[in-house]
Amino acid sequence: MIGVGYLGQFHAEKYARMPDVDLVGVVDVESARLAQVANKLGTRAFREPAELLGKVDAVNIAVPTILHHQVARQFLAERIHVLLEKPMTVTLAQADDLIGLAVRNGVVLQIGHIERFNPAVTAVKERIQSPRYMTAERAAPFTVRCTDVNVVLDLMIHDLDIVADLAGSDPQEVSAAGASVITKEIDVAAARIVFRNGCIADVTASRISDEKSAFSACSMVSTCMFLIIRHRKQS
Repeated sequence: MIGVGYLGQFHAEKYARMPDVDLVGVVDVESARLAQVANKLGTRAFREPAELLGKVDAVNIAVPTILHHQVARQFLAERIHVLLEKPMTVTLAQADDLIGLAVRNGVVLQIGHIERFNPAVTAVKERIQSPRYMTAERAAPFTVRCTDVNVVLDLMIHDLDIVADLAGSDPQEVSAAGASVITKEIDVAAARIVFRNGCIADVTASRISDEKSAFSACSMVSTCMFLIIRHRKQS
């Protein structure tokens, strides 16, 4: 497990409890946190990701986004499977590079878009066909975590993944607007996506809200119904 900060420590705990997984070790630059997690889970502590090379079959990477490409690439190059926390990379070129390397070396590169497996989302997907309009709102209070990227890559990316999957079509047109309020990056944003099959999705995200929340709705002309799902944001 590479990176045992806010999210990474939970990942490591789950691996430690899985009977068919050998948690070889955890990696982090924060010495105190690294020692605490390693001791708690009864595994080895490493300061550098490269120390895991030759010792593992797969790695889970949960480091700051700006390091995703650099860290993931060295493992893919050694034919080691990678589960990489979202957002995948800072730039499209970096993402394409990792995908190409994984394909050439025949290894798995999986991105942690876990919201598509949210029970509310999977339940909706089983019940709708040809959605015509969707809206999604995601909000969270401000924290220093993930401020190295904008709110689109931090929060909205979950809902972009969901609406693209539910629409079942490629985007044809995207219009968006955003504002920087606290950080140098965009902290609040709104986007409208028009898909090739005619479906429209309005997606908004904010990381400067009073509380964590997520809301989504799908309107389906084919069945004349309006379905709303509301759940608390967990991460």
